[in-house]
Amino acid sequence: MQRILICCLVVLAFASVLAQGSGTAVYSEPFGPDAHPLYAFGGVIRFGPQQGDPWTALLREGQLEIGNTSDPSVLRYYFLDPDRVPGWEGEPLAARVLVGGTYTEAPSAGLIYGVDLTTHAFVALVRTGGAGYGIYVLDGDGYRAIATGESPALADGAMVELAIVPESGGLGFYVAGERVFEGPPAQGVGVGVVAAGTGRFRYDDFVLERR
Repeated sequence: MQRILICCLVVLAFASVLAQGSGTAVYSEPFGPDAHPLYAFGGVIRFGPQQGDPWTALLREGQLEIGNTSDPSVLRYYFLDPDRVPGWEGEPLAARVLVGGTYTEAPSAGLIYGVDLTTHAFVALVRTGGAGYGIYVLDGDGYRAIATGESPALADGAMVELAIVPESGGLGFYVAGERVFEGPPAQGVGVGVVAAGTGRFRYDDFVLERR
């Protein structure tokens, strides 16, 4: 397993189906044409080329694009916490985002959940290229997959919804509305997006909601 270096500013299958948009939105980021780089996604993203960093974040065509074409060993993530989201008291929220783009070497792009605000440990639901998806964790042993699978809903270039939902004392992981994995409850509170490997990954319609 390739060890991923961190660059930061962090099995069970089911046929259950998630009712999309069935909660009350606490926060939404559409990355629309009026989005301002200083304020989009709570202002935590540094847009444009950064010296010594292979990642570049852009607002392009009403979406967030995070790209890296040179170094497949690096990881980039951005997350929100209750201090940046008015009305969020720190309780577990459902999170969803559309994810697409192009995937090349050792790629993964998607949603991170339960970010520990001190260690930045988290669990993630990511696309890995083609029809592939994975459940990844970042902890003291690095960034790695703990489960992988394929979904017919995933195709290169298509924007597909990924969601992580608190339910039944744990977490449900959903790809295009279908539950693909169940995990234990989150240990942290932060929620955001992640990109690893090389590619140009796209994100749209990020939502946190109460269900």
